[in-house]
Amino acid sequence: MEERDSIILAYRRDGLSIREIARRNGMSRKTVRKYLRAFEQAVGDNPDAEAMDTYLQQPVRYDSSKRVRRVMNQQVME
Repeated sequence: MEERDSIILAYRRDGLSIREIARRNGMSRKTVRKYLRAFEQAVGDNPDAEAMDTYLQQPVRYDSSKRVRRVMNQQVME
């Protein structure tokens, strides 16, 4: 299960707070809120189980084309 899926399920199904979800997953509350907002925008006013399943089956969209390639410097290599 992907990180996004576990966050949404913990919030919707288990009723955990954003703070508790962030603590359990080792991430910031802002990241948890970002995933939850994206979910709520996608399902809109129809937060039933079918809409949730449809959203969770979609692959995570991540645009890596804008990332800058990093080069290790000599200090890191030693």
